[in-house]
Amino acid sequence: MLAALAARTSAIRLGVMINVVPFHEPLRLAEEGAMLDVLSKGRLEWGVGRGIDYQEVVKLRMDYDELRPRFEEGVDVLRKAWTQTKFSHEGTYHSFGEASIYPRPLQRPHPPIWVAAESPATIEWTASRGFGMATIFLPTPMVRQKMDFFLEQGRLAGQALTPAHFMLVRNTYVAPTDEEAMADAEPALTHMLILFKDAAVPPDLSLLPDSYAFHREAFRSFEEPPERFEDVVEAGLVLCGSPEMVRAQLAEQLAAVGMRQVCLLFAFGNLPHEKVMRSMRLFATEVMPGMQT
Repeated sequence: MLAALAARTSAIRLGVMINVVPFHEPLRLAEEGAMLDVLSKGRLEWGVGRGIDYQEVVKLRMDYDELRPRFEEGVDVLRKAWTQTKFSHEGTYHSFGEASIYPRPLQRPHPPIWVAAESPATIEWTASRGFGMATIFLPTPMVRQKMDFFLEQGRLAGQALTPAHFMLVRNTYVAPTDEEAMADAEPALTHMLILFKDAAVPPDLSLLPDSYAFHREAFRSFEEPPERFEDVVEAGLVLCGSPEMVRAQLAEQLAAVGMRQVCLLFAFGNLPHEKVMRSMRLFATEVMPGMQT
């Protein structure tokens, strides 16, 4: 998809959130990313994560406790491949002699790396390496706490991190009126969460080890979902409403968190394509112009 977009665009930056590193051979992942950076003339943003979906972990016969060390080692291999003409690696999960990838990325030292980080251990690791951090589906006050922790861990590690290295991810839906937006978005978000629960949440939360303690607690919310969709919107978990309402919601969150880097998910659940496109047009023409100050 990114290769197709690279051929059809010239300025917009391109990326995915995320590549689940433990599910990939890191040299292959590095070479694919490098090729995308070349094809896009240096416009690649590279999102990575350690993985969480229960079905994927079980089907690949992996151990949850392996995911973090596999992820961290895989990203180390990725960076070696992007920054060194020739390199070797001797690790727990990957070992190889002198190697090179072709092509190498255009961006130096490498394309920006973004990590999907929620747990304290992942945030600390992300900050210590100077990577960007992205977080989703947390209420606004908790997002601020995560960002403050991220920046502090970066400072302790000697990394020059700023709020520009922190990305807030939000499902977003804009319609001509608040009433229409809420009526369209509620069933779509419910559909998305049902799919996520089926794929990611284990049938028994005790199956998640202590290395996933944060997610184990977060998944308990699926056992007692909010009674009203309005509560989800008011908590800031979703941007939803008329252009005026979404502009106000977004401005409030950006001011509360103290950042401006956002990733908005317009297509989610079972929203019809034409309504997704209308939502994006309304955001571009009626929400964004008011956010330029």
